[in-house]
Amino acid sequence: MDRDLNMHKQTRRRLRLPGSAARLRVLCAISSGIWLACSTEPRQAIGNITYIHGKVMLQSITADNKVESEATAGKKVFPEDQIRTGPDSAAELQIRQYGLLRVGENTVFKLSELDGGNRVEVRVDEGKAGLFINKLPPEQELIVTTPTIIAGVRGTRLLVTNGTEQDSKVALFDGAIELSQSSGTKVVLDKPGEVKLKAGEKLQADSVQPLSAETLAEMNALESMDALQSPDQPKIERNEPRPIAPGTIE
Repeated sequence: MDRDLNMHKQTRRRLRLPGSAARLRVLCAISSGIWLACSTEPRQAIGNITYIHGKVMLQSITADNKVESEATAGKKVFPEDQIRTGPDSAAELQIRQYGLLRVGENTVFKLSELDGGNRVEVRVDEGKAGLFINKLPPEQELIVTTPTIIAGVRGTRLLVTNGTEQDSKVALFDGAIELSQSSGTKVVLDKPGEVKLKAGEKLQADSVQPLSAETLAEMNALESMDALQSPDQPKIERNEPRPIAPGTIE
């Protein structure tokens, strides 16, 4: 019996590790390898907020609950975080090496990662988002989703909007994208154009229309942030001339 007691004391001494490390390792031992809170790997940020105008809220997911705080420039964004802009507000994010994402007022979106981070998803639930994506290697892809349509992106400039009635629009300005729906229908855009779909409407080849004057104005506002009237507004540098509405003189 004394021998068993001594062995028990030695085991307890081995488990006396400094601070939180002891508690963490004991928890891992008790959970028999179940991940839960046992992973010591730090969460990897999926993006970084580079510009804020007005009121922008960031909702983060923790192990216990959701925490909402006011977003600020320089703040990191992690997978499954949700960002919401208020009236007369806007935000810009750098999405890892993928490129820039700009959103206008009254916009709600979420960033996720798939396939171990090789694919990043931007889900636009409401509002307007302009994406300025770098040319990506074959193993990487950025996916933009709305409740109505999915766009696979590898390097381009596009606008995505989603209204309160779940009517979605994807507009391509440069590059190429593949549009799809959960039904399996796919349409490739390799030149400027836009697709507008209402909730429940099916994607078809003839869904593609020329860029409208409204779409051009929406993208221009996100590119230049002119609507913000801010002296330090960031500018998107364009390597190619953007399409303009018929009859417009620049």
